[in-house]
Amino acid sequence: MGIKGLTAFVKDFPKAWENFELTQTKLIIDGNNLLYFLASKATFDSRCGGEYSDFYKMVRSFFASLVRNAVTPCVLLDGVDNGDEKLATTQTRHEERMGKARSLVGALAGYSCDGFFPPLVHQVFLRAVANLGVDVIVCDHEADVIAIARARRDRCPLLSNDSDFFLANLPDGVVPIYSLEWIRDDDRGQVIYCQRFQRDLFFKSVGLESEAHWRLDPKYDFGPLLAVLFQNDLTDADLLIPIYQKLGVGRRQFRGIINKLRKKYATVLDAEIDIFGSEGQLHACLVATKEFYYGSVELKETVSSALGWDKLPFPKWVIAALRRGDFSLFALQAASLRRVFLLPQVETVASPCSHNASLHIRRVLYDITVPRRRGGGKVTVEEHRRRDNGEDPVIVPVKVPRNLPSLSCIPSLSQSERRAHLIRTIVGEWNCDIDYIKPVEFVLPMVTLFCWAYQCKEQPAKNAIRALLLSFTNCYALLKDWKPSREFHKRERPRGLINFNDGLATAIARWQSIFSSSLHLNAVLRLPLPQVNPAYFFDGFLVQRMYAKCKQHKDFLSNCKQRDLFEKMWTFLVKNKPERKAGSKTESLSPRRPSAKIKKKQKKKMVVQGSRFACLKIEGESSSEDD
Repeated sequence: MGIKGLTAFVKDFPKAWENFELTQTKLIIDGNNLLYFLASKATFDSRCGGEYSDFYKMVRSFFASLVRNAVTPCVLLDGVDNGDEKLATTQTRHEERMGKARSLVGALAGYSCDGFFPPLVHQVFLRAVANLGVDVIVCDHEADVIAIARARRDRCPLLSNDSDFFLANLPDGVVPIYSLEWIRDDDRGQVIYCQRFQRDLFFKSVGLESEAHWRLDPKYDFGPLLAVLFQNDLTDADLLIPIYQKLGVGRRQFRGIINKLRKKYATVLDAEIDIFGSEGQLHACLVATKEFYYGSVELKETVSSALGWDKLPFPKWVIAALRRGDFSLFALQAASLRRVFLLPQVETVASPCSHNASLHIRRVLYDITVPRRRGGGKVTVEEHRRRDNGEDPVIVPVKVPRNLPSLSCIPSLSQSERRAHLIRTIVGEWNCDIDYIKPVEFVLPMVTLFCWAYQCKEQPAKNAIRALLLSFTNCYALLKDWKPSREFHKRERPRGLINFNDGLATAIARWQSIFSSSLHLNAVLRLPLPQVNPAYFFDGFLVQRMYAKCKQHKDFLSNCKQRDLFEKMWTFLVKNKPERKAGSKTESLSPRRPSAKIKKKQKKKMVVQGSRFACLKIEGESSSEDD
């Protein structure tokens, strides 16, 4: 999260900044920070479930610009949450995202919904970076400590908008992502221009003498001390109240805090002893902050657990896959904390939670990854999600069946066995010829489409299935041979959809939940099917447009990029359609017309206003029906 207000504060010291040419250097990148920055710049219509193709192009263009300018990027990504340290913050963010998702249902446009991103942006980012051959490392927990240590070791800049790094002792400084001029209309040589922040120049500007730039020792560094007094993420605000009273300053008065330190204390050690003492909660916050800024550069061979174990019993292949981004962080979160937060999606409040559609896949995922208890016993995983037919958050305990092999047994299974297990988990007994699906990248998306179309309790309408399959074929045709170009950044995007269908968005949310859980299970089973980039198959904006065309009986195949492929896949779906189960029903994606009995009751409703009586017409009495 960073230190609130620090970025704006350091901008007031121009001598701490310098114009910098980013070329012929290694660059340590805060991956999660860059992901959310690029996602916020992409023109998502957040109501549609994700325009992944455009986000994929933006990520590819960004890293292509770095490589073209002789920059060697190293992307560090966060791992699982570190126990209960930030549980309250995570819960607050989860509830905020749920509120934003609710506000998008029925909205006229969804481009300006800050902080709410589609559920598969992380997978799209990873696949885009991997396709370029960029060095990617997934850390145990937060990547900030490793990023600082490696930038210091490699004597290179660190790229991030996180204000925590402004107080880190980095010889080559910090480059904010927002300062990069990576999109240009000219050819000014192989250079990316940016602004670089140098902490030692900042200390000189505010009058603090620091020996830390040549003595890499936290004993001589004002950085950790200031981070605690400025209230970083590791410090409780209530603990600082008596300190502020002692110094005679207010909360987040950065300039006043620095002036008091400069005038009252000769060295860092004098300030630490007088303010924090040698024990207590504040002293513990200072120690944790020093470990943050002066942590180890190495990653362990095991993943530490927040449940009190010395290490999780994960085999080496899991750790290796985790480090390069090929293992499921979602599964690792469930294994280490027995707690997961299911990402909110845009769906109607009156409908069941979309994640119910993929519960059968997640049960298997938990069964394989969650470590066994000694002596047996039941195991549960807490799922934080939206309440069914409501808008409140709820915690649902999911029982783990415990009848599947553990992670250590996965390598002993052949690829065909693991593939059969994956498909059987998603759709049950599969009597279809999987070799019929070509290219092979279509296998996993088609299996999830089959599950969504025929096995969900609320089955989607035929036009919704057509629209999603058209998204598969069109996106794949557009992206399989796409290369970064300047024209991509110049084009204008349409602002909003005229005929946005929230019923379709709800149905698509169920498919995205099935697809996301299937991607996680594919990674846990050691990739029996090729890794799938969601950008190659799904564009929510396109699905909404195609659905409107199909519903109006227009020639929806007129703009299909691969008409033959669409017809082949559609024939596959129709040919293998199972018999409808008793109790299942096709979901109407448009509001239903009230029956004659309901209309009669509505007409009887009256309201008294003063001495007048007026019949009120209930909203939504008439609407178009789906085919």
